[in-house]
Amino acid sequence: MRRARGQTAERPAGPAARYTAHVTPHEQYAARQAAREARRAALQRQSNRLSSVRLALAALVLAMAWMAWYAHWFTPVWIALPALAFAAAVVAHVLAGHRLAHASRQVEFYRRALARLEERWAGTGDRGTLFENDQHLYASDLDVFGEGSLFELLCAARTPMGARKLADWLLAPADRAEIERRHQEIADLAPRLDQRERIASFAVDATAAA
Repeated sequence: MRRARGQTAERPAGPAARYTAHVTPHEQYAARQAAREARRAALQRQSNRLSSVRLALAALVLAMAWMAWYAHWFTPVWIALPALAFAAAVVAHVLAGHRLAHASRQVEFYRRALARLEERWAGTGDRGTLFENDQHLYASDLDVFGEGSLFELLCAARTPMGARKLADWLLAPADRAEIERRHQEIADLAPRLDQRERIASFAVDATAAA
């Protein structure tokens, strides 16, 4: 059909645009947490199955070893087959454990995000007690550190260096240009939820591996 004169075509909104237009941050976090929890449950079941396979193969290797060396039912070379299968099961189980741990950290990322939105965060995070200074001009009066403090609300650091950087920001005033730069960086990062999730998960993974 031809459009009427002067009528402009409207592009249909993409899935992301339609989604973000009608979904609140709380709904988005809750949906992602549910999805990550479902994935974690599936990975847990997979890990449990692999654990059972490992146990069964270990028992088979021991039984075949007894049959080969003590009962002399067959040559010991046949033990290599279940032994290789056991080794493969061990590797698969270890990898499954890594995936499960990563999924658990993703769930924790959204759990903490929802706790902040629902005002349930006080007493659950890093209180910054290492940076408390009774001689500071305003830190004590403004509850910068401690339970329910500004530091606990804001801190998502997974390394001592990151926590120190946040503490330094809270303890020292910044000039206007620096404040505007930080605001711009926050505005750029805020809609990139996938990226923020990856950064948080990677930071925890790197800390655990260190």
